Amino acid sequence: SNPFTSEETALMIKYFLDNINIQGSGGVVASPDRNTHGGTYYFHWMRDAAITMNVVLNTFDTAKSEPLMKSYVKWVEHVQSVSDPHGQSVLGEPKFMLPTGDVFTGGWCRPQNDGAGLRTNTLGQYALKLLASGGSDYVKQHLWTGSAGTIRLDCDYVAATWQNVSQNCDLWEEIRGENFFTK
Repeated sequence: SNPFTSEETALMIKYFLDNINIQGSGGVVASPDRNTHGGTYYFHWMRDAAITMNVVLNTFDTAKSEPLMKSYVKWVEHVQSVSDPHGQSVLGEPKFMLPTGDVFTGGWCRPQNDGAGLRTNTLGQYALKLLASGGSDYVKQHLWTGSAGTIRLDCDYVAATWQNVSQNCDLWEEIRGENFFTK
């Protein structure tokens, strides 16, 4: 039996969806509360957003998921193209400002190399769904062979960094070293 009532489930889904496509930017906010004890989480976290959008893609019907996925792809295209103020590939940045997509410039453990791989997984699944439903033009333009090529960029990044363990942060963003998940 379901541990939640239909009203509780509807409210959870509403709150979940309220954190996606912030101000039409395509970004996903970790927490809409800007006054969280210990500091705000009002950021787009590369890892969390990829996992969130994977849930959107695999849970909701096309009518609900398609516009959210396309907004997310626009977000990804944008953040993959910004200059990184920390002298590294922007693909290893852990978090971005909302709704602008600017790189978070404060101190943080970087790079975090798992975001690109998780995003590749989500966008790869999205590409396969689009290809199965006649969306090859969109895939070619945005996800693989177009000027942005979001999946291609992330795959290239993962291939170039997966063995560079001395420059990789753990999931709790505190320690550099060899971490299976973030490899």
